[in-house]
Amino acid sequence: MSEAAQGSPSPRDEAATGGKPGPFAGLARQGGFKLVIAGFSLLGIILGAAAPIYVLVAMNGLRNELLDTTLAMNGHVRVLPMESRLTDWKEVAHRIAQVPGVRFAAPVIDGGALALSSFGSSGVQLRGMLLDDIKRLPVGRNLSQGTLENFDDSDGVVIGSRLADELTLRVGDSITLLASRGGATPVGVAPWTGSYRVAAVFHLGIAEYDAHFVFMPLTQAQACFNRNSVSAIEVFTSAPDRVDSLRMPITTAASRPVFLVDWRRHDGFFFGAFDDARNRMFMILSVLAFMVCGLILLLAKLVLSRSPATLAAPPATNPALSGQPSLREK
Repeated sequence: MSEAAQGSPSPRDEAATGGKPGPFAGLARQGGFKLVIAGFSLLGIILGAAAPIYVLVAMNGLRNELLDTTLAMNGHVRVLPMESRLTDWKEVAHRIAQVPGVRFAAPVIDGGALALSSFGSSGVQLRGMLLDDIKRLPVGRNLSQGTLENFDDSDGVVIGSRLADELTLRVGDSITLLASRGGATPVGVAPWTGSYRVAAVFHLGIAEYDAHFVFMPLTQAQACFNRNSVSAIEVFTSAPDRVDSLRMPITTAASRPVFLVDWRRHDGFFFGAFDDARNRMFMILSVLAFMVCGLILLLAKLVLSRSPATLAAPPATNPALSGQPSLREK
């Protein structure tokens, strides 16, 4: 059998190593399969380490999207008056808007009402706001019908798409609003009713908002609820998770007795459960990833257990086949 067939080093290899076979000569002959195993092991380790990171990033993105959707209509901090009504709402909102970290402060009037049309009725949440503040909300960017032009000076309202379908209303139609808190009479508080033109229809894709919210000019809402003040000031921040650091600056900027309620009072339980589930999932995936990496390393160690020196030694031959006497014959 020739030297090439027996795996002997070539003259070029002997010249390069002083006439002796190099320590990696066996690896050069037999290491192709082992290099593939090592490559797959490295790839498995990389994927195992990346899986928890990918899941954490995806869960954080989902949480931020849910947070933006849930707080699409409501501010991150709600400023409520104490001792007296918010008749100075313009000055208070302007001062709060100057606080670093606050995007804008929107004075609002909230109240329950009954929406009526010729085809039905539905309970709604009536909200009076200024036009500039409505444009900053998702409502102003998701109009399916109509426009907000001259909204502050008109008698129009903006309703959700589901409410429009339920009452069979389109832009230009008339909608009647009935509020329980009207003007005071000798026999008590009389309900207030008024007819308004549908100026625009918004579609957010959230049933709670599309079916139950009606926006109207702030001055019209003040007339509807018979007041010259506002219910509260909705404060929208750039970082909803850091509202604690803004409580004191907002209270100071208000320069009057106020009570602050942040978004966690209403939605904190849901997002707390979401954060807990995210952390548990990350821990479980991390443990599984470490176990997979350990198994891959063990497999690679078993496959690559032969050292280069062992690989460099010529393969053992059968004495009976090579014609050499065995130790028993000697």
